[in-house]
Amino acid sequence: MEAKTPRRGPRSFRLRHALAVPSAIAVAVALPGAVAHPSARQPWTVTGTVNMRISDYETFGSNEICNHLIPITNSGTTGTTSNYWYFGKCGGEIRAEIHYNISRNHFGTGRVNVRGTAYLYEGDSENTTDLDGTRGFQLAVESGKTGSEVISVQNTDEDQPADYARITLTLNNP
Repeated sequence: MEAKTPRRGPRSFRLRHALAVPSAIAVAVALPGAVAHPSARQPWTVTGTVNMRISDYETFGSNEICNHLIPITNSGTTGTTSNYWYFGKCGGEIRAEIHYNISRNHFGTGRVNVRGTAYLYEGDSENTTDLDGTRGFQLAVESGKTGSEVISVQNTDEDQPADYARITLTLNNP
């Protein structure tokens, strides 16, 4: 008796299509679930303040101290990132800036996430481009809460720690 070789023609064709059908069904079942979620693009607004205390070191006399309280309203859309920056000047030689971005996740928690950097410029004028110190920061504020971050940045480039900015970012996330 001769051994028969199995046929691979039409039977294997049917087997391939039979395996493809369940995955097509799985995709069709998954799509309505994704559509049932609420839209991820919802507007949000947080309010608060940027409070800057800036010190300009003087070689004679007392250091000049300046305070700036800046009320802020930041807004955006859930699932995107919004960018902001504020500045304060002091003593005719120093400028402090805070740059940050805010994002709100779209998973329903309402938490805002903040990432940013504070900059200290010191030079011949308050409009100088001579960057002498930076400090990065992060802050997360849950929905219904208020959060603050204190960022201290000094003139590290010229070893003048008495030239500094202490910036407090406070955000209210309703």
